[in-house]
Amino acid sequence: MSKPSDKNHPQNKPSVAPNDNLKAIAKYSGIAFQMGAITFLGAWGGTRLDAYFGFEKNILTAILTILAVVLAVYLSIKDFLKMK
Repeated sequence: MSKPSDKNHPQNKPSVAPNDNLKAIAKYSGIAFQMGAITFLGAWGGTRLDAYFGFEKNILTAILTILAVVLAVYLSIKDFLKMK
């Protein structure tokens, strides 16, 4: 049986302030925006380079988009680990 003096008792756990929840939401939203922006810039840059060099197939678009996604995931994981 648990007593109210137990550390694991729900009444004795510190409650999370609403302000802390908003900070967490802002951090995760920022990471999501960063991922989207990096991916967009990779795709946009690849499209521009394909047009500049006159490639019929969008080779550079595909390569830069994949590299941008890998970079975005790497930076997001790095940010998530930094938060803990």
